[in-house]
Amino acid sequence: MLDLLSVLLRGETWPGTDIPHQELRKHHLRPLAHRAGVPGLDETYSQIAFFAAMHERTLRELQDVFARSSIAWTTIKGASYAWSLYPEPAQRPMSDMDLIVPASQFARAIEALQAVGYTTPVTIRGSRHAQTFYRREHEIVDLHRSILQPLRGNSRTDRFWERATSSTAFTGSVRFSDIDMAFIHIAHMARHEFVLPLIAHIDLQLLMARLSSEQERELRALLHAHNLGFAFRVLEELGARLRARGQRHLRSTQRIEFVLPSDTELVAREHHSRARQIGRKLTLFPGDAPALLASYCVDRWGDRLSKLRVP
Repeated sequence: MLDLLSVLLRGETWPGTDIPHQELRKHHLRPLAHRAGVPGLDETYSQIAFFAAMHERTLRELQDVFARSSIAWTTIKGASYAWSLYPEPAQRPMSDMDLIVPASQFARAIEALQAVGYTTPVTIRGSRHAQTFYRREHEIVDLHRSILQPLRGNSRTDRFWERATSSTAFTGSVRFSDIDMAFIHIAHMARHEFVLPLIAHIDLQLLMARLSSEQERELRALLHAHNLGFAFRVLEELGARLRARGQRHLRSTQRIEFVLPSDTELVAREHHSRARQIGRKLTLFPGDAPALLASYCVDRWGDRLSKLRVP
């Protein structure tokens, strides 16, 4: 699987051997694998194209829903990349559609979704950075008000909206700047300690390719100011290894080596242990240890406390 990712990152053709389709699906790589020459994916690509059309139809409906309530919104992560980074939306599968609205409009956006039939099985809490909604099969919307949990990390989104421009993809939506889109993606990867679908590395490469040298310098300064500078160093090392498949680079340090996930973890999309994951998180964000502890307490006990009735 990682050999295929290396081929995709270098823009080369797969030599022709088969790859388990379930593994490709887990990492959202089936369309790109099909384009690179992995056999047996013709029918699968047609199916994914169908679902991409369904996602677009849903987003067209949501643009009208938010317009009626005068809610600012935009797509992020896969729902953004499918219509901006890739030649065809079907080349960037997604399991859900990630949307973000200004924090001040989050409650109204929830009401707007519920008014058109979206439901959520989880108690709505003010501590959440996002809420997941479902409607019919394959209509899953992750509605965000911020990139990270309020107590986890330092990534205010006010400036994203200030620098946003009108989007040409969906009527009434906005488009975050290329720098901010790259920032959001790096923050998302760091939040998961880099263990997430492998297509995220291709997303990052495409996002970085859109930046000029001056914009990349601005991005690095922004990441440093938000305690994500080290995370980006780790990502650069990991990206270099994935492209070169296993070569160690001189800039690697013991601290980077501790944070880097193993090949097994990358392919399985799972950390070896919860303790190891927390250790990586604290290494990535050493100044955020009290906030991380508070955030975990909120995650663990928030739903239970919200159900308590005060006499």
